[in-house]
Amino acid sequence: MVPARGSVTQEIPIVNNSEKDWNVKATLNFDSKDKNGIFSINVKEMIVKRKTTNNFLLMFKPYWVTEVVGKLTLNNNTTNEVYEYDLKGIGEEPLAEDHIILNC
Repeated sequence: MVPARGSVTQEIPIVNNSEKDWNVKATLNFDSKDKNGIFSINVKEMIVKRKTTNNFLLMFKPYWVTEVVGKLTLNNNTTNEVYEYDLKGIGEEPLAEDHIILNC
């Protein structure tokens, strides 16, 4: 849950303990009928070097009060493994952005 016009970012680590570099491809699908909130990722594809960890950054940024459901799929083309994440983003009422006093 995040206030409208705010954002939240989640790191999704890919840990490669093998002796080969991995080619990991990300696919993001969400309900495109609701334009009030959106999921996004920092890259569509990455190479994870052997014996290292890289992170996909998943961001949810609601424009207004909404609920968005989606799915993130990571395909490891080197090992033929598939990782699926069900996503649910909730946009809440926005926070105050300023304090204005009007004298009339």
